Amino acid sequence: ARREASKSERRVWTANKGDDMGLIAATMTGERIRISMASVLSLAKAVCDRDPRTAAQRNSDAVFALLNQLPFDCACDDPRTCTAPVAATAGVPGTAVVPVKTQTVV
Repeated sequence: ARREASKSERRVWTANKGDDMGLIAATMTGERIRISMASVLSLAKAVCDRDPRTAAQRNSDAVFALLNQLPFDCACDDPRTCTAPVAATAGVPGTAVVPVKTQTVV
């Protein structure tokens, strides 16, 4: 009964973090969290050793790519020698792509 009550309270929200940064968060079942994070982490690791972003930055960029059905690219400084696999975010097994309406408030 508690699980069903908790499931009925699931939601997505955003928060202004200042300095032109924001937070997007969601509550969902533990199973969906595990599946979602596995997708984010897998995509975020699809870069070569020269990608300058931290793991946290790549994770954030991967979430954005997945939510907006955009390619996730390695950010190394020389794409000619990049060894990262080409990652297609749409249709990646185990992922869900959700269209999201956004509004920027300044």
